[in-house]
Amino acid sequence: MAAPRRGAASRAQQSSHGTLIALAGLLGGAGIAYLHYPGVAVLWLALIVAAWVEPPAIMTGKKDSSGFPTPAHPGEEKNLRRNRFWRMLKLRLVVPNTSWLPGWPPLMVFAAAAVLATAAWCLPVSGIPYGAEINAGAAFIVTMTVTAARRANTVEGPGCPGTRITAIPKMFALRGFLTIGAGLIAAAAAAWAVMTFVPVRGEWHLTIRPLGIGAAAATVFVIVIAHPLKTAALARWRMLTEFGALWDQRWTQIKIDPPPRLLDHREVGQATIDEFAAPSSLGSQAFWSIAPKIAPAVGAGTKVCILEMPDIDRTGQPVPGSRHPINFQVVTWPATDLPDLTDPGLDTDLAELFARCAFAWTTESLGYGRPVLLSMQPLFTTDTPEQEPVTPHQEGEPVQVAPCRPPRRGVRRGRSPSVRPWSRSGRSSRISPAASDARSSSTIEPTTPCSSGRWTNRRRTTHPAACPRSSCRDSRWRTSGSASGRR
Repeated sequence: MAAPRRGAASRAQQSSHGTLIALAGLLGGAGIAYLHYPGVAVLWLALIVAAWVEPPAIMTGKKDSSGFPTPAHPGEEKNLRRNRFWRMLKLRLVVPNTSWLPGWPPLMVFAAAAVLATAAWCLPVSGIPYGAEINAGAAFIVTMTVTAARRANTVEGPGCPGTRITAIPKMFALRGFLTIGAGLIAAAAAAWAVMTFVPVRGEWHLTIRPLGIGAAAATVFVIVIAHPLKTAALARWRMLTEFGALWDQRWTQIKIDPPPRLLDHREVGQATIDEFAAPSSLGSQAFWSIAPKIAPAVGAGTKVCILEMPDIDRTGQPVPGSRHPINFQVVTWPATDLPDLTDPGLDTDLAELFARCAFAWTTESLGYGRPVLLSMQPLFTTDTPEQEPVTPHQEGEPVQVAPCRPPRRGVRRGRSPSVRPWSRSGRSSRISPAASDARSSSTIEPTTPCSSGRWTNRRRTTHPAACPRSSCRDSRWRTSGSASGRR
């Protein structure tokens, strides 16, 4: 019985004629302007009529938590967007409102509306007082109001931020110079066309010719760069809208209504962070422990962790040790590619994020309450310890050394004991950690390497002072004079 009732309701949806009325107003306005009357005002009146005759949208889907029906199929969603669009124009086209303001950062459409208003003011009007001003005001109001209603009811979703002046650097990053060049060429062509085909005198002359030429060129320039600038400005919003729709399906699968609203989506290493604003009726605390429920909806091969976020103060700065009552994060990791916290080269942000997730997983598995982590400190340092200075030795100068004794009992054969050399000033300069008991000195010079690896206290072979301990067993040192060892 429910299916026929739903089909009958769908047939009761009345047809919309708003687009036809607006198109008729555009053509009628062009004809009125040809007769030297304010043609833009005709388009403005047509849009007002279309907004008031738009029929309401009928939805036959299930009811939401507030008791209102939702769209049952894409056709009803389209009807709902169209109805909201025309409904916004009913009073906004007549009563001054925030849609007429540039906002902050300023919207680029405000500059476009000013350019179109200037071009409309330059149109020749006769027979009606203040006809040029009426054209300019109508052009500005129509441009600002229609674009505001369009932003609020886009196909991608509500909440479109619009194309703002801050998007200009982003456009330059995406072949912006080519776009600007094409716009300037088109603007020059439009200026040339106005200068060539619009008469200087007569009934079709412009009110202020230089201003009209500049307005025509600026209008064409705005039209050329509008699409690339919009693409660069809305890239992030469209990405958030796409992931928001995906997460809406996941929240619906685990029966959370209304679903949290996606605020941000970013990647840190191999982790994906989605930041949400929970419904005020639930708060963020209701989502901290549902990671096992949302993990199957995210998909196989992933590991999910839900983290709290710090609260903010009046200046918008996070407060350490606090928890935000609304916002929370869902962190998704690949199950087979988790970071290694023992790696000293691990990125600091990635290590801190994984440490927070590991702490949350551990406390939840043990049934403990989740504490608030303040900071993370590494247990290693990359600083190189300073080495003790060694007395420099100039080549060709004699060196006073204390030759080594033979290996004592308990010293493994083939390894040299410690050596304590002596500098020219008579002060000892330690090379190895331990000191030798030998106290004799001699002048030495290196010869060919040997393989014996033994240190003796014979007459012509002593241990060098300048030789490190690691190379003692690989070189033979011969005295150039007599040497005597003292026990």
